[in-house]
Amino acid sequence: MPNIRAAVLAVYGGLDERINAGIPAIEDAMKAAGIKYRIHVFPNSAHAFHNDTGGNYNPDAAADAWLETLEWFAENLVLTG
Repeated sequence: MPNIRAAVLAVYGGLDERINAGIPAIEDAMKAAGIKYRIHVFPNSAHAFHNDTGGNYNPDAAADAWLETLEWFAENLVLTG
């Protein structure tokens, strides 16, 4: 984590117990490293809920996650050129 230089948006499916078990440690590490971050856990969504070709696809959560991602980019992405 100390080498991360970007703001982090972490998106999780609330039903993904295996992956979600690591969220507290990831959050602690980002805090300790001084990383700007946001964690959003989408309830009633499984792992890969944004994959529209898979069985876990949740179109409502995927749409909400995409809007949140665009907002995060607008707040945190710096374009140069």
